[in-house]
Amino acid sequence: MLIFMLAVMSLSCFAQTVSGLRLGSMELIPPPKDLSITKRILHEKLAVEAEKISNRFVNRVGGIAFTQIAEPRIDVHSFNLFCDNEKNAAFVVINGVQYSIPLDIWQLQPIVEYANDDRSNAAFTVFGNETKGESKFLYHKAFIDKLIGLRLMQADLLLASGYLPLEDVGKLPANMNGYVLADSEKYKYSWVKTESNEQKSLDAVLRLYSSKIYVHRSNSRIPFIEDTKNMREVRFASYATYILTDFNEPISFDIKGGVIKIVGRPYYRFFYNADTAYRCGNAGNSFMKEHYDWLYEMNPVVMDATVTVCQWSAFFRYAKKYFPNNWKIFLKQVREFKDDAPEVYTPIALIKMNDETLSREKYDAYDKRGAECVSIHERLNNIKVQFESERAVLEQSQQIWHNDSVYFLEQREVPPPQLKVRRKNYSSIANYYQDLANFYYKRSSYCLETVSFIDNHIEMCEQMIDSVINCRGDAIALESEFKNKSKRENVLSQLYGDEMYAYYGKLYNDLYGLSIELVNDCYKSTNEFDTLISRWKRLRDEYMRQNRECSQLREECLQNVYLYTDGTTKIKDKKK
Repeated sequence: MLIFMLAVMSLSCFAQTVSGLRLGSMELIPPPKDLSITKRILHEKLAVEAEKISNRFVNRVGGIAFTQIAEPRIDVHSFNLFCDNEKNAAFVVINGVQYSIPLDIWQLQPIVEYANDDRSNAAFTVFGNETKGESKFLYHKAFIDKLIGLRLMQADLLLASGYLPLEDVGKLPANMNGYVLADSEKYKYSWVKTESNEQKSLDAVLRLYSSKIYVHRSNSRIPFIEDTKNMREVRFASYATYILTDFNEPISFDIKGGVIKIVGRPYYRFFYNADTAYRCGNAGNSFMKEHYDWLYEMNPVVMDATVTVCQWSAFFRYAKKYFPNNWKIFLKQVREFKDDAPEVYTPIALIKMNDETLSREKYDAYDKRGAECVSIHERLNNIKVQFESERAVLEQSQQIWHNDSVYFLEQREVPPPQLKVRRKNYSSIANYYQDLANFYYKRSSYCLETVSFIDNHIEMCEQMIDSVINCRGDAIALESEFKNKSKRENVLSQLYGDEMYAYYGKLYNDLYGLSIELVNDCYKSTNEFDTLISRWKRLRDEYMRQNRECSQLREECLQNVYLYTDGTTKIKDKKK
């Protein structure tokens, strides 16, 4: 009974692990029970001696195929592969020195089996023949129902927008518990579940698809632009298929710092016509090699797994070719390992998930994007309100400056004319000079009060400049943010023509325009504040000059008072 329960539990765990896989908005169709394993296996060999890949292979496979046998960059006198079951690892002894093979068992086993196959080196294709009862997706037998088989499938679909939507390229197959990852992948790619990583992936996808090589989505693959011989004209040419391969791309290995270093990696090789295997010019192939970092950013997990298969299968082919006796022993040891990856199935096809699920997820995505737009719009409005408030203060300060300037011009004549007229009516010159001294004292006090008032306004203007600069910084940050989002939404809108994508593309454009307008207003406002401060400072300097002049004249008047009195404010005898 206990054994029966354990068996049921193990089956239920297996079902939970391998069922319900999805890739973003796509459902990974599991193989039906009545589909034999032979109908899922890919039996094709890519020519490795001819300069040209055969028409048959291009027409029937496309997909992925690795052919190279690695060449050592050192003199190899002895070579011995072996496994350590206790350490759950594989090693190689080269020239008497032992080195680790940095592969987990879930990688090691299928790669070794793949390298061991002399009859087939095609790894994956989407060209299965469903009319003959085959799976639409076919795999090398070593990769069927293996995690690395899922990675290779997705590597082939990275550039196939007809199969995989752009927003799903950076995602990974997932079940109800999230992305399906081996333990080593969880450690190495701890960031893979983050939203920022998916955003980075989408940006890389759009950068590639909106470049001079890729423009729009087509029914089969993406239109291809090739430079002609004079490298001046550019023309469109839809390619029929491509192969992810290391064909004519040498793979070599060396020992660096006590570890094995393998050099060389696969590339996407394009073909105009699958029937005649007419290869695209070097422009497209060279472009993809040069922009490998773009491909890597699209999906680092998938690209790492693909390069691993390419490089280490070449390394093991070297071992098989030059050390066949050791290879047979090693192959047997590898097969005794227990796979350490999550149990998965390799799908026979991809289809869009049911409308209800997609509608709900799409609604959630749009709702989230809408909330983001509302939030950013509120930030812009807050900045604009703050800016308009400071603009009102600016206008008020300008009015104060104008009024003060007018008053200053009215009061500039010293002494006033009426005082000069009254001088004739004074009974004594001493009283006249006393009144004049009082006038200059009041005038000096007024100047000092005005200077203090101006200093306060200068300080206020300087604070407003800092505030406006902060507003400008916020607006510039939003401008940059909207610029990227607007570009991304516009590209998605062009590729998919989706109404909601177009709506958000327009919204981001509008907000981008608003942020630019705000930046320009802030620059203008800062310049106006700077001009106002300069005016205030000139006015302050003038009042300080008047203050010094009034103080000097007051001293002269007081001296005249003493001149015409005996020091007791009594007027001296007129004769004296």
